[in-house]
Amino acid sequence: MHLYSYKDWQFTVEGFDRLRPLGKVYNATNPNLKAFRDRGGKLILYHGWADPAIPPQGTLAYYQTVQDTMGGLVKVQSFARLFMLPGVYHCQGGTSPSRVDWLTPIVAWVEQGTPPTKIIASQTADDSASGGFSNPTEEATGNNAKIVRTRPIFPYPMQARYNGKGSIDDAANFVEVMPSQIPMIVLIGSEMICLSLSNLRKFLLFL
Repeated sequence: MHLYSYKDWQFTVEGFDRLRPLGKVYNATNPNLKAFRDRGGKLILYHGWADPAIPPQGTLAYYQTVQDTMGGLVKVQSFARLFMLPGVYHCQGGTSPSRVDWLTPIVAWVEQGTPPTKIIASQTADDSASGGFSNPTEEATGNNAKIVRTRPIFPYPMQARYNGKGSIDDAANFVEVMPSQIPMIVLIGSEMICLSLSNLRKFLLFL
């Protein structure tokens, strides 16, 4: 078996074409997850709303396609749930809580059949002092390890809303709500546009 490295590939059209067949293996674009679901598979997806590297709209578009393919949101949420983290960068970091234990909820879902209805994200003093660029996978020490903010994250499209009482830095003071507007993903060729429902009519008139 040959082990490939970046030295085996050239940034040319020919090099790109050589990689195309591998896309069927590595690209997470297939919305038909029937085989995975039927084997009892459970999937937790998450994306930071402030991701500067990979637009979160791509994950929303994929999750919507899964719903369209697999019978709608209710059926999809029986085996796959999406969590969108406000203010979070690429997988981690950002201006909001991004430290999350993803292992415990997936184990509970797979082994006890308990789907995740709420996940708590936390933020330490070190996260805040760094301007959002500290690594939440690294253990903070000393005073920097103190948790200064927690937030509940609910399965998309549900959102967390402050209940108006107590500290805004305490997850206990937030409730789950359905947003008045859910972003809609519109694909035009290879272009992806994220719209609110209120702007959809204007967009269609423009077309």
